[in-house]
Amino acid sequence: MSRYPVTFVASAAGYLQYRRRDIFSERAAVCRIRELEWEGKTVAKAPAKKAATKVPDKLTSASLIGYLAEKNGLVRKDVKQVLEDLFEIVGAGVMRGERVALGKIGKMFIRLRPARGAHPGRNPLTGQMIMIPAKPATKVPRFTFSKTFKEAATKSKAKK
Repeated sequence: MSRYPVTFVASAAGYLQYRRRDIFSERAAVCRIRELEWEGKTVAKAPAKKAATKVPDKLTSASLIGYLAEKNGLVRKDVKQVLEDLFEIVGAGVMRGERVALGKIGKMFIRLRPARGAHPGRNPLTGQMIMIPAKPATKVPRFTFSKTFKEAATKSKAKK
């Protein structure tokens, strides 16, 4: 007999859910799961059903979050937090000067654009010769696509 009045139920998505029969919190359910794992007992899970989720037509951040939440059976708030953390860590890596690999898509990094010296130029409106001032060296973000992604893009049916 369990110390906690909690019933464990396997959901259709395969995740272990609990139903409280009293005023105990979610923490009590987590403690009970740990007790079962400590005793060596396994909790049966229902087979996961893969629902056909349609890729959104417009790829906005809200539609991406909704799609990922539905596909993986998660809460939108959790998916949003994971995406924010992903973008934060990618940005931090790039700002440190690292080449950050983004899966099979490519790599993101910062490149140093060299300085340009002052040079003569021509005003296109009047045709008068002018001196174009020098520009200092700058750091610019760059992205290079992987070879497999480029090959897949050439074979895609995307419109111009």
